[in-house]
Amino acid sequence: MLKTRFEIFVTEQLKAKKIYLEVQEYVIGYYAKEGFEVVSEPFMEDGIPHVKMERAIEKKLRD
Repeated sequence: MLKTRFEIFVTEQLKAKKIYLEVQEYVIGYYAKEGFEVVSEPFMEDGIPHVKMERAIEKKLRD
């Protein structure tokens, strides 16, 4: 899974439990491999189909 500086920041500083994304439909597979799940119906943004995705942050990163 992705372990980015952003993810470390949101877990340590913001105490976040989930990461939310709005992604173009063609990259759903990439983010699904990283543990994200689609949580919305497709919607259009700037003429491009998107979906909302989310992933729970691993407990060990939050503690």
